[in-house]
Amino acid sequence: MHQSPLLYPSGPQSHSLSPLSEAYRSKLAALQAAVNGGLLARREALLQQHARLAARAGEVAAARAALERDISVGGGGVGQGRAGRGPAGSESASLRRLRGVRL
Repeated sequence: MHQSPLLYPSGPQSHSLSPLSEAYRSKLAALQAAVNGGLLARREALLQQHARLAARAGEVAAARAALERDISVGGGGVGQGRAGRGPAGSESASLRRLRGVRL
């Protein structure tokens, strides 16, 4: 048999009516717990992922800045071939660092 949410036990085998506001608060709390329980866990996971991505973006920005600095100082542009880069085909220090950065 289904019991009404307005009833609560007040003794062995007996029930009495609870105030409507108490029943409402009880039902509201149950619904909020059901909805927010999963959402709060997902929110925490998303915040952690955001922190990881922000840290990774900082690493990529630093590597990019180092590469741009190296290119502007060394003058080694895309159209210049191997001229002015030292021994034939040697990589700059920032390019070697970039190879270690996994995207």
